[in-house]
Amino acid sequence: MIGQRFPKRRVIAHVLPVDWRKTLREVSELCSSERPEVLVNFGVSGRANGYVIEQVARNECGTSVDVCGVKARGRYVTHKNDPKSLSTRLPAEQILARLSGLGIPARMSDDSGTYLCNAVFYHSVKLAGASDTEMLSGFIHMPPLYSRNFSQERALAGGLEIVRVCLGLPAVTEV
Repeated sequence: MIGQRFPKRRVIAHVLPVDWRKTLREVSELCSSERPEVLVNFGVSGRANGYVIEQVARNECGTSVDVCGVKARGRYVTHKNDPKSLSTRLPAEQILARLSGLGIPARMSDDSGTYLCNAVFYHSVKLAGASDTEMLSGFIHMPPLYSRNFSQERALAGGLEIVRVCLGLPAVTEV
């Protein structure tokens, strides 16, 4: 379905497990095998009222368990000598403006937490920085689909528009 919306681009959607033992390895494998130009990571947050465009990823893991009951292996996403934080490589201001223009709630954040969302964000931005391309990478939180004021249709429209911005495509005219 998503490929039909971007016919001249190869777009892949992949659902990552909420599993400290597997998630970052899958991100690495996907980046290695697919060599993406853009890597937009989405995650669900019960605190989000709309799209939350994360600005800063921290090299820090919290103590919360994943869906398997497992905690992160250590205090750091990668290594203690890696940068304390990394900034998004997505066109955040453009994403915010585009979503706002379509009436889709969105805001910026500089706190992506210390759970798997932050770990995926940090890891993917670090991979983007190490790639031999100008890969865009970042993380966007969204509310659960059953949330008040955030329908499945609104979530889909916003997600597709975020991808359009990252691919440098023009805005849709209506949601």
